[in-house]
Parts: sequence; structure tokens; C-alpha cells
Amino acid sequence: MQNISPTVRNIFSIPGIRLALFLATQLTLSLPDIHVYVKVGFCLFALASLIAENPNVKNILPLLTFSATFAAISYVNGAIHSNFELLGMLLCPPTYYLMGCSVVRTSQSDDGILWVILLTIITSNLILWENIIADVSENGMVNVSRIIATDDGSVLSATLQSMTASLGIACVACTISYGVRKKTVFIVSILAAALSLFCVIHLVTRTGLIVFAVVVFVALMYNYREQWWNILLAAAFVAVVFVLVAQLCGFYFDALDAYAERNEDSSIASGGLRTIIWKNALNDFLTHPFGWSNKVSYYAHNLWLDVARCAGMLPFFILVAISVRNYQFTYCLFKMEGNPLVGFIVGLNVCMFLSAFMEPVLEGVSTYFYLMCMMWGIQRTYYERIEDEYDEEGNDEDCE
Repeated sequence: MQNISPTVRNIFSIPGIRLALFLATQLTLSLPDIHVYVKVGFCLFALASLIAENPNVKNILPLLTFSATFAAISYVNGAIHSNFELLGMLLCPPTYYLMGCSVVRTSQSDDGILWVILLTIITSNLILWENIIADVSENGMVNVSRIIATDDGSVLSATLQSMTASLGIACVACTISYGVRKKTVFIVSILAAALSLFCVIHLVTRTGLIVFAVVVFVALMYNYREQWWNILLAAAFVAVVFVLVAQLCGFYFDALDAYAERNEDSSIASGGLRTIIWKNALNDFLTHPFGWSNKVSYYAHNLWLDVARCAGMLPFFILVAISVRNYQFTYCLFKMEGNPLVGFIVGLNVCMFLSAFMEPVLEGVSTYFYLMCMMWGIQRTYYERIEDEYDEEGNDEDCE
């Protein structure tokens, strides 16, 4: 870790203090009773300094427009009942986006960016890992009830905990991209991925398994390109290791039985009934242009459709436009070969997109969306840093 950027090392600088407070904020992600206050406090502290440091503040205007329209219409509709969550929705997207930009600008090497991303994932998952390990002693290796009771008496949703765990699962892209070239990175990333994958299996969550499989595929595709035999061998190796670890831990057959039982209740072919929910949401979208959360009570299990449910068509289309623009940068980075940090960034973006596509993000774990904004800031600023090194035809046209 000798090459960690001055942003991390110099904790007494403004960027260093800001990063420390950010990581402390992420540490409370699995403590919903206090996290909403902590993240708003962080944004109030950080936003002014981030705007002063960022030379391209115009890049956050779309997010500011989305945040303002979503917060205002949601407030009128009564879709979000916490005033602090509404304030967070107004402040957090631009703050986290600028935080991502700052990470790249203040890191003098790719290692600095890499470690900030890894530390963000670790702090976001640390309490979740602790809760799952404690739950194993109560409910065994597989929790068929899919409910986690904490020491303070609160109950944590398996779906939302799985969404948080997907951040750790994305570390498999880091493991594949860097391999054993950086031993500390390899150990940290593979432990984070393994712990988060165990969380998903412990809670019998299917979305996490899908995310894991897709991220592995994307990371292999990025790193090996046309080397199909290497891709197949690497995928087979990951599958074998997963089965062996599961059997050695003694929960392989219990997990299979639990997943089979869940599939009987709601078939995986319907996305756990999500396809039905999405169809209903699209119907309501056409008949309720200003949202329908006060008329029909259900989550759309999709970030973009839940935005429409809470606040209607205007913020929905703004967020769609923002998303399309930022995933253009993901595609442009994917075309840049031979960069392990890019492989990790692309894998993490794919992971977060899939999770957001299938889960109730804004009303479940809103900070997950804010972290998406942060990754958008990281990838765009990083792309702008290295774009001169790449001369691929169409690169500038696609992303600029």
C-alpha cells in the first residue's frame, strides 16, 4: 500500500479530512437509524469545498436538476416521509459525484484511485459482514427466514442487505483484473468478494448470484477479449473454487435446498415476480405522469421506475438521460484494453447497474444510488485523464 495517493496519506489536508469523513459515513451504511443523518451532515460539510475545487461544475447540473425535481415532487406527493432523506436526495447525488471526480484529480497514481474504491467498498460492507457472521451463530450457515435481527432490536431486509453486499461482490472484477501482481490488492479484493458472496448465499438471495456471474463474465471479457479458452478456463476455475468452498463450509446442500424452495414460491424466470411488477409499473407510468406512490402501494424494484412511481415522468426522463450518458463512458472505458483499474471500474459499474435495475434503491438504500453517482464521477474524470493515450477511432465521438 506504499503507493496510496496523498489524498489518503495526508489526512490533515482538506481532501484527506473529507475522505476520512466520507469513509466514516459509509461505515454507518448498515445502521439505517443514524446513517441518514450522518450522510446529510457529510454532504453539508463537503459540497462547498468540492464545488470550489472542481473546474467542471457544469457536469453536475443534470444531477442537480434531477435531485431538485425529484425531491420537490416527492415532497408534494408524500412519497418519501423522512425530511432528512429528502434533504439527502437534494444534496447527495451532486456531492457524491464531485467526490468521485475529486478522488481521481487528487490521486497521483492509479493505485490511489484503486485503494479509495476498495476502502469505500470495505467500509460500506463492514457492519453487514459483522451482522451476517453473528447471524450464522443464531440461524446456521443458511438463513431460510431471510431476516436479520440486530442487537438494537431492528430487523434488516435480506433484499436490501444483498444490494449492499453486491458492492463487495464487484471486487471479483478487481481480483480478475489485477490477479496476483499486487498481493495486498489480491488478498483484500478476494476476501471482500468471498464475504459478500457468502452474505448473499446466507440470505438465499438470487439477485446477488446473478450479479456475481455477470461481473465475472464482464471482467473476463475485458481482460481476455478474444482468448475464449482462457475465459472458459477462468470461469470454470471460479465455479470449482466456489463449489469446493461451499462444500468445505458445510452449507452446499442446505443452500441448494433453500434456493429450490424459493424458486417454487417465485420462479427465477419471472425475476422473483419482478417482470410482473415492472409490467404493472409501466402501465401506471402511462396513466400517472406525476407519480403513483400515493395511489398504489408497491415498490417497482427498479431504480428508474421507482423514480417515476415517486415523482413522475420529468425526473424519470432526466435520470434516464443521465444514466445513458454515463454508461457511454463505461463503454468507452471498456474499449481501452490492458488497464486493470478500468477492468475494476467497469465491473463495479455493471454490478451497480444490475442491482439498481432489480431492487428498490431510493427507498431501500438510497446511498447505493449516491455511490453510483460517485462511480460516474470517477469513471468520467479518469476517462478524461487517459483519453489522450488512446487513439481508437470513434472514441471521442462516443464520449464527448
